[in-house]
Order: sequence, then C-alpha cells, then structure tokens
Amino acid sequence: MPKAPRADTRTRILDAALDLFHAQGVAATGLDQILTASGAGKGQLYHFFADKDELVLEAMRHHRSQLASGAIPLKRDLRTWKDLEEWFAFFLGAQRSMQCARSCPIGTIAGELTAKEGPLRDEARAIFDEAREPLRHLFAALRDAGKLRASVDPRELADFCYVVMQGGMLVGKVERSPLPFENAVRQALQHVRSLRA
Repeated sequence: MPKAPRADTRTRILDAALDLFHAQGVAATGLDQILTASGAGKGQLYHFFADKDELVLEAMRHHRSQLASGAIPLKRDLRTWKDLEEWFAFFLGAQRSMQCARSCPIGTIAGELTAKEGPLRDEARAIFDEAREPLRHLFAALRDAGKLRASVDPRELADFCYVVMQGGMLVGKVERSPLPFENAVRQALQHVRSLRA
C-alpha cells in the first residue's frame, strides 16, 4: 500500500512551529526545535522565512487559513442557541483533550507581544476578529428574528462570549483544571439565555 505523501516542507515547518509556539510559547521555542519537529533543514527554513519573526507571523497566518478552510473543525455557521452551546463545547473539549496544558494558540503567541510588534499584533487582532464574526452573525440573526431582545448589541455580546472563551482557556491552563472554564461557560450561557426576547 503506497504511503500518503508528506505535507510540503513549508507546511511542515509551519505546523511544527505553531505546535511548539502553542505548547511552550514563542520565546521558549528555538529554531532548532522547529527543524527537528518538522524534519526540515536549516537551508529549507531560511528559503521560506527570513527570520523567526517572519516565521511567527506566517505560523499565525497558517492558523488563520486552517480556520477559514475548515481544517480546524470549529463550526462557523452558527444559527441556533444550541450552536452557541456547541461553540463553547468545542473549546472546552479541546482544553480537556490537552489536559489543560495549553490555551488558545493565538492567545499564547499574542500574550508575548511587545508594543513594537505591529504586524504580529495586527494578525492576532484579525484572527480574533474573524473568530468573533460567527458569534456576531448569530446574535444579529437571533435579534432580527425576535429571539433576542432588540436592545442587545450583537457585537458586544459576541465580545463577551469570545473573551469568556479566551480567559477561560488561559485560567484553565494556569490552574491545570477545566473547572474555572466550565463554570464561566455555564454562567455565560445563563446570561445569554436571560437576554432572550
């Protein structure tokens, strides 16, 4: 039986870099670790990326393209209250599967940004914005259908849910327990349900 083709070298480098950045942070990840994990050579890495900063930026863009393509199985077409529950459940399940050793990969990278890192910050902001968009659409659609109070601002409610997710994953990682995240999600869903029309 023929072996499945390996991902192209650039993709392997990006996958390895993103996984290592997610697991241990950018500062703690050396290029040699990325080369070992990807099976690539130093010449190949520098063929695709000028330096580590460019690699970090491209790893973030790679993650963004995975979200857009559906390679990361996060449902983006949210239409119902149940879809919102499943959206939260995806992140709770991801953190449980990682035994609370990791939070959001982009949140981990963004947590190390300094004031001068404009392109990285812009990319992190764009990813967060795109990730909130399905929530905004959901709440706008529910409000327009008369299922959410007319006074609710879909953008504000989307921000609330997204920040609960990001903060919950971070606290879960720090405490090595899913309980704070689970409690926050339960309270968030209770609050959102209280806004039904």
